[in-house]
Amino acid sequence: MSINAAKSFKLGFQDKDISASFGSEVNDEIISADGTTKTNYSGGIQGGISNGNDLIFTIGFKPVSSIKTKQNMINSKGIRKEVKIDGKHDPCVVPRAVPIVESMTSMVILDYIFINNSRKI
Repeated sequence: MSINAAKSFKLGFQDKDISASFGSEVNDEIISADGTTKTNYSGGIQGGISNGNDLIFTIGFKPVSSIKTKQNMINSKGIRKEVKIDGKHDPCVVPRAVPIVESMTSMVILDYIFINNSRKI
């Protein structure tokens, strides 16, 4: 959540609405001794531990707030005003989102590798 404009993070459950699902519908059945599962609804993490499957997650970003529609605002003196913004003044994260998310994911994984290796010292 340290990525600018990121507002939500969902691990696994790509096309499933987990709020409306039964546990039996989204349970990852283990099919081998190495932890491989038949499905990957958990997004590669079970009980906070990697199960060896691909990490799958979804991140939701906030859209830019400077829009050309009239909006009610309050100025620095507390007076209500109607404002219409011409042009875009917010940075758009769309072109940078994928490499930023990939980089942050790599840094988090590397951080946990370092934490794990420090326990062996």
